[in-house]
Amino acid sequence: MSNQRMPWYKEPLVHFLLLGALLFAVNAVVGESGGSDLETLSVTREDIAWLSSAWSRQWRRPPTATELEGLITNHIREEILYREALAMGLDSDDTIVRRRMVQKLEFLTEDLIDQIEPPEDQLLEYFGEHVEDYRDPELRSFTHIFFSTDQRGAGAVTEAARIVADLRAMPQSPERAPELGYRFMMQYDYSRRSEVEVARHMGTEFARALFELAPGEWEGPVKSGYGVHVVRVHEIEASRLPDFAEVRENVRDDLMRARREKANAAFYEGLKSRYEIVIEGDALAGYDGEE
Repeated sequence: MSNQRMPWYKEPLVHFLLLGALLFAVNAVVGESGGSDLETLSVTREDIAWLSSAWSRQWRRPPTATELEGLITNHIREEILYREALAMGLDSDDTIVRRRMVQKLEFLTEDLIDQIEPPEDQLLEYFGEHVEDYRDPELRSFTHIFFSTDQRGAGAVTEAARIVADLRAMPQSPERAPELGYRFMMQYDYSRRSEVEVARHMGTEFARALFELAPGEWEGPVKSGYGVHVVRVHEIEASRLPDFAEVRENVRDDLMRARREKANAAFYEGLKSRYEIVIEGDALAGYDGEE
């Protein structure tokens, strides 16, 4: 029979001591209230109305009497545990709690800003100042023939160049000819795509070259992350600035976001002015940004 002892952290005595320490800590916190002096926890009409409203927003109906009773019971339980957690200092040095409280404070200022709807003249002024942000990008419709460098290596470039010459020599070149190349894992034809969209599918190098091509002719070889391509641009839709009415809702959302950011910044600066900021002189000594 083996005499190997179980790990120390599995010993029953260790569990008993840990549990005893936890109960001692809780009892110490509770005992600070003076034993017989009870702390008041009031559930107001406003609390109940808020609980009922939150339920209605989630479930699209008011709670039943039984459901409301359960909500109140859960609210009391949460409030008691929250108060005891604060009393035990469990919120101290907790990054998640700190960030959540900072976020809630910022939300307060944002809520105040969102209650004020911007007038039309402010929307028009913002649109005029940021009009280029709403410009519709140039769009291109094109087809391509694919040549695999994985299968042909450098020969794929030579093969693509030969196909370009053959297509241009035809009295009437075809609108599309994917069968002249290799099988491609994605589509051969793209309609009304911006440079960003093309880059997402075919890579930045291909997209940049595509948007420099003239329409109507077979061009290439054009490199991508997949191999090389022979490309024909069918149609180009020039970039354009939309009318205000077309993008009014986007302008409103952007203006509201800018106002929230400005309000948060002003709110923070006001709070910061109440503090004397002291950073120890040697706190950053020797710090190079690496662990």
